[in-house]
Amino acid sequence: MKLLLLILFSLVYLPNYAQTPKGLIVNSTTSSPPGKSRAVVIGISKYQQIDSLQFADRDAEEFASFLSGNAWSIPKENILLLTNQHARTGDILSALSWLTDSSRMGDKVVFYFSGHGDVETIADSSKGFLLAYDSPRNNYATGAISITVLQSAFNLLIGKGVKLFLVTDACRSGHLAGGAQGIEQTAKAFSTQWRNETKVLSAQPDELSYEGKQWGDGRGVFSFFLLKGLNGYADVNKDSTITLAELEQYVGLQVAEETKFKQQPVFEGPNKFSSQVARTDTSGMARYSQWKTGSEVSVLVINKKNEPATKGRMEGDSSTNCRFYDQLIRLLDKELIDSGGWTIIKQIYDSVRLCPDGRDKSKSRYLLSAALMNDVQQTVNQTLLGQRLVDANELDIALGKIEWIQDVNKQSALIYADHLSNLKSYLLINKLSQFYPDQRRNYAKEYQLTSLLEEAIAREPTASYLLNAKGILFFYAEKNQEDSALYYFNKAITYSPTWLIPKLLSGHVYQTLGQKDSAIYWYEQILRMDTAFQTFECAVCFFQELGDLYNETERFKEAEIIYKKALSLDPDNVRCIYGLIETYIDVGEKKQVYFWLNQMEGFDSTAVEKLETLELVIENKLWSKGHVERRLEEIKKLLAPDDSGLSQGLFRYTMGLFKDNYNTGSGVNDFGYAVEVTQELPEKEHIKFRLGYIKSRLTNLKLVDAGGSLDEYIDFIRTRYSLVLTKPDLYDLDYYEGMYLLISGTDEEKGVGMIRDLLKKKIIDCVTLQGIHELLRRLEKYSKKYAYPESLKALRQECNQ
Repeated sequence: MKLLLLILFSLVYLPNYAQTPKGLIVNSTTSSPPGKSRAVVIGISKYQQIDSLQFADRDAEEFASFLSGNAWSIPKENILLLTNQHARTGDILSALSWLTDSSRMGDKVVFYFSGHGDVETIADSSKGFLLAYDSPRNNYATGAISITVLQSAFNLLIGKGVKLFLVTDACRSGHLAGGAQGIEQTAKAFSTQWRNETKVLSAQPDELSYEGKQWGDGRGVFSFFLLKGLNGYADVNKDSTITLAELEQYVGLQVAEETKFKQQPVFEGPNKFSSQVARTDTSGMARYSQWKTGSEVSVLVINKKNEPATKGRMEGDSSTNCRFYDQLIRLLDKELIDSGGWTIIKQIYDSVRLCPDGRDKSKSRYLLSAALMNDVQQTVNQTLLGQRLVDANELDIALGKIEWIQDVNKQSALIYADHLSNLKSYLLINKLSQFYPDQRRNYAKEYQLTSLLEEAIAREPTASYLLNAKGILFFYAEKNQEDSALYYFNKAITYSPTWLIPKLLSGHVYQTLGQKDSAIYWYEQILRMDTAFQTFECAVCFFQELGDLYNETERFKEAEIIYKKALSLDPDNVRCIYGLIETYIDVGEKKQVYFWLNQMEGFDSTAVEKLETLELVIENKLWSKGHVERRLEEIKKLLAPDDSGLSQGLFRYTMGLFKDNYNTGSGVNDFGYAVEVTQELPEKEHIKFRLGYIKSRLTNLKLVDAGGSLDEYIDFIRTRYSLVLTKPDLYDLDYYEGMYLLISGTDEEKGVGMIRDLLKKKIIDCVTLQGIHELLRRLEKYSKKYAYPESLKALRQECNQ
């Protein structure tokens, strides 16, 4: 449905002259010579991410045809028609730059838009947007045409003394990000701009605007009667000219009657009776007479003599004499900007400088900027959706294209220069998560990400993509700044409530903090908003994390459901089957445990996956000792001498578990070896078993029972503690430090105090505290030098209550 049509006239545009034989009516007393006329006409029915419209593109084509004929007579080569996939964000922004750069005093500019218009949230209802073909379904600030950008462009034109004729037929539906209330808010946002111009709205702010087959065999009702009136049907006094007042009378009555008064246009502004907007065109009237409104009619045919300009082309394309320019056009048409053709395009663009026609140089700049911007937008969109991981290389390519746009336009006032700078800051920060933790702070410092982002947010204080980037910066590049990260993720959600990425990141932060219920809350928000779960590339990874959280909070039924949902997407996912087995172990369903273990037996698993499965088997003694021994031997044969440290470390870790759990000896040496290997691993691999031994030992200490001495155990804790100090981003430092202080007996009060703080922060829970209690009781039994701390006993009693 169509919401809004604005026809905005500059106050200097149409003075009081009743009879001018042809063209736009201008003041004959002015000393300036007649200027050129240019038009950008945009119509988008099919969108990349957003619900389609039906006839917006046809409305635009009709309007472009009208401009090249009637009294307007704008040369076809001066009309840039952008429809559907040719109306991407880069195309529209570059078209606006073309208008502002090319127009001079006395020129006339027409801007027409038919498509979706929206505001993303009522929290920021002053920001209206025209949505381009590739605009994201939320986060409009990253890739839609804001009123702010339009205002900048039109104010520049007005300041030059350019006469404006602006038509915005912004259509929307309740399925867009702004929801049903966005209809009224969009209308209000547009109507408050350009107060010195005459405006015509296609409907009242609280009304919808209609389109359908009954008008011109498929048109918007307002656009149809607007053009019908401009062609001559609005000429009430039959003087062959049409004033704004006549247009209001005709269009207003026709639209109201056709829609049974559900849609009533609004005309505002001075000089309605003297502002002349068109001449009667008998051929145009004859053409429109074929359509009998309110019933099915014949197929729309555009007269050959009034064919619109070529889609996506700038002024004078058909008459170029520059072969380099022609080559550039052919390459851009083939969309080679993202392949090996990029280098060739750069070379050919540089060669355009040799062209004798200066127009070719400027045209190539606009077209190249549009193509580059369109590619950047696709990368940005992918970071917003998460349907595919955007790696560091892709981000670097997009950043390179932004720098190229800035470079080729450095001699001109690019109207979207601030937007480009903001996108650059956003993409730089998106790379943070792809660095190892100990590299992130250096990267942020090298590129001065904090100051870059502060400048960007100052330019767009309510842009959710920048607020989310601020949260990412706190989460990934700063220590102990989780609260700040959560604050900015929440602000991003406020201004883009349908965007799932900040919800996912909020869940990650709470999971990092050990606040499992809060993490589950945000993950479940995502499930409710995306029931088909098409958002993230690794949906299975997300389900696995959520399933693990359900298990850890003893919500076993939910865990079973979510693991099975993951397996419906990826039936061979070992990690999810592993989680499902843990669920069935916890609820005591032994048949299901062995069923899923047998399922895994047939998989062609890696050595690491086999070892991780074996850990679960060993800890729960699901197989006999002989069976486990045979499996360990099989896995050992799979490990080459030069195999990754991860495989070797996990093997020795699993061997230590086997010795302890099946009473075949002490696993302390195997665990010590695993610790040494862990220190040498890259962080992302390292995470896979960084806490496994120590957590299991704290809750089920069998090391000493298996024959190891207390001194051996304390030495092990010390080794682990030193590892914690060298890798503070990857280990729960306070947890280990508290345990070390208690076990070594160096500072009982401080150790208990640290554990108390961890309980308050919900980093550990009462179950873990009970495990600590059992550990220390055992140690007390083995060493007369060690006494169980009374303060810990009191803390345990508090926790149990």
